[in-house]
Amino acid sequence: MPPKLTTKNYFPAVLTIDGVEIDVRITRMSNVVYDEFAIGLARWGNPRGSAPATSEAAAAENEATRAWLEDALHRFLTIESGQLEHDNQDVTDGARLLEIYGGRSAVVPQALALINGENVVKESEKKTYKSRLVSLLGFASALPPMDSGPGPDSIAAPVSESVSVGAAAAMVSPSEPWSGTTAP
Repeated sequence: MPPKLTTKNYFPAVLTIDGVEIDVRITRMSNVVYDEFAIGLARWGNPRGSAPATSEAAAAENEATRAWLEDALHRFLTIESGQLEHDNQDVTDGARLLEIYGGRSAVVPQALALINGENVVKESEKKTYKSRLVSLLGFASALPPMDSGPGPDSIAAPVSESVSVGAAAAMVSPSEPWSGTTAP
């Protein structure tokens, strides 16, 4: 009898770059590894405290952030072979995204959100999660262009003047009370 549930050490996923869907694998994390990742993600996403006092401190902080990003992308995201090429070389290591797209406002954040989401969102909620991810990052990761199509139809046809009551008649109060009567 086959098992009721079969898992792998990764989640198949799709990373969208410049409107092109790239097949990737997201590492399935243990709770301890995920906790470590979540701490780094929170630190990267919401730097706390005051600005560094010196340019050396700022440089050290930037280097620590870059090192964490590179490590997280290397450990938790693998690009399927044949999906992405840079300078005529197949790119499979997720850390290369930082090198290739580090200055782009969507690629690295989308990759980190994908790593996070695949490890915390239930399978039954992933379709909705991915839609929210596209909405959240849609400003930066353009989807393929689509034809706009025709606009919406009118809800109702205009009413002719002969059917409508004039404005003055509409403002007149009824001469008899409404309550308790069914007569016109």
